Amino acid sequence: MQELQASALKYHALFDTLPVGVVVVAPEDASFVAFNDAACANLGYTPEEFARLTVTDIQAVYNRQKILELAQFIAQSSDTVEFETQHRSKSGEVRNVLVTARRVHYDGRLCLYGVWQDITARRQAEQPLLDRVAASEKQGDAGLAHQLILL
Repeated sequence: MQELQASALKYHALFDTLPVGVVVVAPEDASFVAFNDAACANLGYTPEEFARLTVTDIQAVYNRQKILELAQFIAQSSDTVEFETQHRSKSGEVRNVLVTARRVHYDGRLCLYGVWQDITARRQAEQPLLDRVAASEKQGDAGLAHQLILL
């Protein structure tokens, strides 16, 4: 019994203190089965508020049908799936996130295990470069070469 308790404490110490959002999702309705503090904090929710949400409530790109289709795809795949998307915070702010997801058996049922990393700051830092590249495309290849040399 002590080994089981020690194992549970280790699990919670890792799960709850990770600096990235970690969620366990039910693929049939995209509800959150489990989540860590970082998932809540990243979007500005308390754990009690977050527990009442589904992926549909935080997703800023896909509608409910698309989310459920993606959940079923991940649930049927033996591979890890990685994609970028956007989440909407409690305040309405849109956050860019990199999601890594895979199927997992959790509490005796098939679920999805997801880890998301907020990449909003990275996307904002990349925007000036993307703007330069877009402008240089209008100037042709010589303009692009010149712009990249200046970097």
